[in-house]
Amino acid sequence: MQLEVLDCNAEKVDWKDMEKRIASSNPDIVVASSLATCNTYAVVRTLETRKRFAPNALTVTGGQHFTATAQESLAAYPEIDFIVRGEGERTFAELVKCSGEKSSLAQINGLSFRQDWKIVHNPPRSLIENLEDLPFPGYHLVKNLVRQYHFSVMRGKRHPML
Repeated sequence: MQLEVLDCNAEKVDWKDMEKRIASSNPDIVVASSLATCNTYAVVRTLETRKRFAPNALTVTGGQHFTATAQESLAAYPEIDFIVRGEGERTFAELVKCSGEKSSLAQINGLSFRQDWKIVHNPPRSLIENLEDLPFPGYHLVKNLVRQYHFSVMRGKRHPML
């Protein structure tokens, strides 16, 4: 599986360019996260674009807004296939591994989705007790974009790209 990151802010990609990128990459999964309610429209429009240009791709979102409004969001936005609630690192990884197996979805804690016309909310996932257990972020995937952001707090010998 190939991973492609499209950071519309850092790359200054507009809606038309995003449509072209989604169409040309023919993704299996399109993920857009909403850190706050103010980002909801952009996330939903991004996932809606997937329906037009990559109709078979799964759509996933998460973040604070969609965690708090999972029921309402799945009811209101048919373009959302899955909502990863809470800390998404492990939930999303499990979803990707099980994406072809609908029977496995019920086993993924922290996941909300539609099944047989009903909205399903799996039990919440426990918080990650030790963040050192997580793999280091894949900065190599955004190497050409990392200077677009201000990561001065994260700079240090351990982060050679920053």
